[in-house]
Amino acid sequence: VPPGGPPSTPPTMTWRTLTGLVAQAGLEIAEASAVIVDPLEGPGLDLPADLPRETLDWLCSQPGAYELDYVVAAVPAGEGQGAVPIAPTPAGPLPDRAATPRPRDGDPLARIERLTALALDHLERQELRSRDGAIGAEASAASARRDLERASVQFHRQVRELRTDYQKREARLRRDLAQRIAEERRATARRYERSTTWRIGRLATAPIRAIRRLVRRR
Repeated sequence: VPPGGPPSTPPTMTWRTLTGLVAQAGLEIAEASAVIVDPLEGPGLDLPADLPRETLDWLCSQPGAYELDYVVAAVPAGEGQGAVPIAPTPAGPLPDRAATPRPRDGDPLARIERLTALALDHLERQELRSRDGAIGAEASAASARRDLERASVQFHRQVRELRTDYQKREARLRRDLAQRIAEERRATARRYERSTTWRIGRLATAPIRAIRRLVRRR
């Protein structure tokens, strides 16, 4: 809110600008409605009554010409149901254009001035659409960055899990190898102790072992 309180006239925002801002916030529109008004009688318009009929028809045929205000309900991105239609909420009965002809402009200079103003307004609308496209592209880029960050976090998590699993397997293989070596040594010692050579050697070295025990006791 700017200093001094909220503005007297809220800022205007097109439908594309609104959807771009919602996407930038990581949301998507789940429900949408629009207040429908007569584009030639809406608030903030002061059109002369003698505009050419073809100009009025062109103005009324523009996309979103009857939509004044938007009301949306948003949910986190990915939880919506795709494209959302805009539910119209008429603010009042809309006139039948065919039944309300308007007089043609008899002054060529005034007509040219008004057509020039309409052309400038059309250029301004094109500029707004270009800005909306830039906002949408920025929102798409932000979404792509978020996806890349999530993919990077998932990749590093998988690398850590693989490294931990490899270390566990290596430790288990080392334990199994050490156990097998110890068992092989014990089996070899048992086979050697059962051999005749070992028994003869034990008998031959018995006096030496006895002398060593006596020396240790002293």
